[in-house]
Amino acid sequence: MTIKTSNILVIEKDQDNIRLFKSIFKNEAVNLVFVNSINQAYYQLRLKNTKVIIADYIYSGDNLINFFNEIQHTLPYVQKVILTDHFDSLTISKAINKGCIFHYLYKPIDPGNIIVVVNKAISQHNLLKQNSNLVNRLQAKNRELKSTLQKLKYQDEKFKTIFKSSSDPSFIIDLDGLILESNPYGDEILKRTNLSIGNSNILEIITETHRKKLVQKLKNIKSNQQHSITEIQLSHHQSFQYYELKVYPILFKNRISVIASLRDITSRKLLQKKEMQTIILTEEKERTRFAQDLHDGIGPILSTALLYLQWFNKPNANLDKATIVSKIEETIEEAYNSIQEISNNISPNTLTLFGLDIAIKKFIQRIKGLSNICFNYYNQINYKISNQLEITIYRILCELINNTIKHANAKNIDIKITDDNTFNIYYYDDGIGFNINKIHKKGNGFGLSNIKARVESLGGNYKIFSSQNKGISVNIKLLKD
Repeated sequence: MTIKTSNILVIEKDQDNIRLFKSIFKNEAVNLVFVNSINQAYYQLRLKNTKVIIADYIYSGDNLINFFNEIQHTLPYVQKVILTDHFDSLTISKAINKGCIFHYLYKPIDPGNIIVVVNKAISQHNLLKQNSNLVNRLQAKNRELKSTLQKLKYQDEKFKTIFKSSSDPSFIIDLDGLILESNPYGDEILKRTNLSIGNSNILEIITETHRKKLVQKLKNIKSNQQHSITEIQLSHHQSFQYYELKVYPILFKNRISVIASLRDITSRKLLQKKEMQTIILTEEKERTRFAQDLHDGIGPILSTALLYLQWFNKPNANLDKATIVSKIEETIEEAYNSIQEISNNISPNTLTLFGLDIAIKKFIQRIKGLSNICFNYYNQINYKISNQLEITIYRILCELINNTIKHANAKNIDIKITDDNTFNIYYYDDGIGFNINKIHKKGNGFGLSNIKARVESLGGNYKIFSSQNKGISVNIKLLKD
């Protein structure tokens, strides 16, 4: 082995011996540091990264062994070599047991022998240090592994707690659907279907028409795709009941598995169905009203015009033909005005041409001419917004005002529209009010359902407050585009 820039501390007073050391190691890549006392050796050890100490026992005696014993605790990797003229067995025993020396050499010094011993001492130093570093790294890894195991244990306990306490029926299944574990609500489903953990497949719980969906989800997980959600029905339910099935991968008992969680969404599905029915009924109501307006408004006017034309063709008509023409013109103009009014009710030209604020004011002005209600109207939206938002806000307010006129017997209506991070619509009347729960139970809240459907179609929310003889208060928030 070639010595690579290793620091060798030599405790030596004799100048002849110092020159001898320099001569022996002159061709070696080693840094010799000479001191003439143990005190100087202490000082030098603090400055240099020393690997081997060579000392002459004859100059120091037991003080040298005590010195070696002291530095063994602080510098355990430093190897000690003693040079001496004579060694008795007691001295050798003390040097090895107390001083922990690596080797001892008799004088006179053999150059080849001392180089071999120093090389071995340096190798021993390096080996001890490497072993110590390895042990330290291993201990650090063990601590890290222990910490990781504790965290995994905590996470496992946390998972079990969440899994067991979930109010949704949940199952742990393998990638083929075999049920490995279930929570208490899952146990109830297994009990009702006479299935058991470890012997049954989750596909047996699901209706045949929905099994393909779950099989596809498990295939997606096998191919490392993300978890997903789908709607299913359970085979044990005789009633029309929907569940939301959520599946995602986990590691269960050192194997890739899947959590399948079921959430009852029947009420949500029924609500969606009711909202869709409300939209359809709204459209049918609009069509019916439109047909009735055409029949009641335009029909008689056109019949009158036809009568005047037939009268105009009679040769013995009593009235002057110029008068008949004038009547026909009046009738046609009346028909035109009626058509314009019907058209305005369907899609107000004012809203399209002048915007939301003018359209609402014009609608209020028209209502004022038909009732004694006092309006207090404030609108902070003084700029153009999307057509969909304008139409939604306009229709909601028209619906609320019409409901007040028909049912509330109110004297005042307050309308306020503010522009914040959202569009906020506040509506209030001081009418007779109503019991909201009774209205919904009786199914008479068609207008309110219509408003709710319009609001939720734009991602907004809707609150209504009312009670008998306390009027009605409506708060609506709509998201900006």
